[in-house]
Amino acid sequence: MKKCLVVILLSLLCLGGTRAAIPTFAENHVSGSSTQGNTVSSYSLRLPNLTQGGNCIIVGFQYSPTAGVTASISDDRGNAYSAPISNSDGRQVVNLSFALNIFAGTQKITITFSGGTPAFVSGLASEFFNVATLNANDVSSGQNGSGTIVTAGSFTPSTSGDLIYQYAVQDSTSSPMISWTQGGSPWTLLSADVLDSTVAQYQVQAAAALINPTLTMLPSQNFNSVAIALKSASAGSAPPSGIRVVRVQHNSILAASSPVALQFPCTGNLIVVAWIGVPLNDLTAITDGNGNTYTPTGAPFGLNLSGDNQIYYAAAATTSTTMTGPNLSMTGNVASGSTAVLFDVTGAAMSPFDSVAGRSTASLVQSGSGNVTAASITPSTANGLIITSIGVDSNTVNGVSPGNFLSAVPSPVASPNPVDQNNGWALNYNTSTSAETSVWSTQGGAVNDWASIAVAFEAPSGAGSPGSFSGTVSPTSATINVGGSQVFTVQISSMNNFQGQVSLSCPNLPAGISCQFTSTPVQINANATATASLKVSVTTKPAAVTPLLPRLRPKFPFPFATFQVIAEFVALILILVLHRNRSRERMRIRIVDRAAMTLVVVLALGLASCSGAGSTTGTGGNGTPVNVQVSVQGASGTTTVNLGTVAITIP
Repeated sequence: MKKCLVVILLSLLCLGGTRAAIPTFAENHVSGSSTQGNTVSSYSLRLPNLTQGGNCIIVGFQYSPTAGVTASISDDRGNAYSAPISNSDGRQVVNLSFALNIFAGTQKITITFSGGTPAFVSGLASEFFNVATLNANDVSSGQNGSGTIVTAGSFTPSTSGDLIYQYAVQDSTSSPMISWTQGGSPWTLLSADVLDSTVAQYQVQAAAALINPTLTMLPSQNFNSVAIALKSASAGSAPPSGIRVVRVQHNSILAASSPVALQFPCTGNLIVVAWIGVPLNDLTAITDGNGNTYTPTGAPFGLNLSGDNQIYYAAAATTSTTMTGPNLSMTGNVASGSTAVLFDVTGAAMSPFDSVAGRSTASLVQSGSGNVTAASITPSTANGLIITSIGVDSNTVNGVSPGNFLSAVPSPVASPNPVDQNNGWALNYNTSTSAETSVWSTQGGAVNDWASIAVAFEAPSGAGSPGSFSGTVSPTSATINVGGSQVFTVQISSMNNFQGQVSLSCPNLPAGISCQFTSTPVQINANATATASLKVSVTTKPAAVTPLLPRLRPKFPFPFATFQVIAEFVALILILVLHRNRSRERMRIRIVDRAAMTLVVVLALGLASCSGAGSTTGTGGNGTPVNVQVSVQGASGTTTVNLGTVAITIP
């Protein structure tokens, strides 16, 4: 009896100690401006950072209802996106789409329209990890109406721990937006554009139950919203350590009176406002609801019709997702045509402005088409952040080197263009103190007057490189007989100037499968690529294991958290009973017998359909193929990246 109880007790303790993977924001979000009345066939926006492999991207976007129009999503790494989940109220169509198990290094996301060219297009995108890589779509809903309460409609997820994501727009024209307010805890705002009237928030629902994704807005107006629940799993990677831009929000300034009130949910310790204003429409002061102090990095800088570049920053900022502001005060009339790009930065030094490097500037008149070689800056410390901008008189900036280009670019580009006004913004994580010169690519012809600035911000002394790395494994599938092997090529690429050694491994291999790398660790130089060979061998056919999440999770809708508490409580009772004195032996036996019987029933219900950590499908009988998944990981310091997965079929 005691041996049986010990086995059950250990099972309960293991069950109680198992924690589900929690979907987590990967500190990578962008919100772009609206095309307003300009019709477009596509709209491209860019995340501030290159993504981590195995993560999930969620894209929210809107457009005006146009007969025959359908929308699709693609990106610069070829990830597959779901068909948009849509809701139309006759004024705007709101949509959510997602990509699972994405390739590392994704940044540019494109919304493409077929069958017509709608107007009033805008989009936003977020990256998460610990989202299921297959069949993640649990449930969704959409709703529209009017008032201050913005709801996407109710639904009930089938599993606990789902990521709930809500996207909404205000689509009245009667009154300008004042504010968005996130739902009650644990809802968290990702962005809140009061000028283009878009918002996104998320939460993780601990236990599956009826939920009505809701936020509020002022004033009372028409709204349209959609929400989705994505299942959780242990997948992907957290963002690398070091200084990092968490979110970027583009704000297209319309004609208004000064000051112009914005809203910017943020969580870092540095806020940066990068402004390009129409000539003589310059910032003079910035405030926010958290009382942060904003400091200019220099006077407005422009050349004729280029627009005036300015960068302000709030050091050691007090931030929150409920912050109001920044509020922008400026000279002259607040005319349409200016843009404020807001940066939420984490991991910055308490005094982050690199005063040694200062602010660099460059300007010229370009009379022919081609690249523009602009501001050059030499940071005084490594492992920091460079933010740069360029204003142009004509045509469109569409890329930069080095660094991550940030501007949204619609097609065709209208003139005037309310989406970033054809100008350029970019960031780069500098790994050294070498000079960096921004070279901007353009489209449409000569940009004529142009002016550019660059500013460096520092991480705390001794902070490590913020860069990371991505990778691919090819081919992605193979058939290997027992006793045979297959060679695969692993390619590792530097991201954000990462340099260092990357150790390669194949974690959690199924029984009978082995991996051997020709070289590990692999040395990666900044902005370079290296390769290694991987030999996968099959010595025996693995036994069949249902593919699984690395945790226990019942399939029935009994809340896992409650089940866990009950299991831990019963385990505690058993421990106390086992230590009762011998004089009450008969009572102890009766109690233990009944507790054990109850426990067996509970465990049978809870574990019959649970997942383990296997990655094998099919059956292991003779002549029946078995399919296994072999994951390849790279590790450098505290950073671990999923480089790719190989599907192996064993006849």
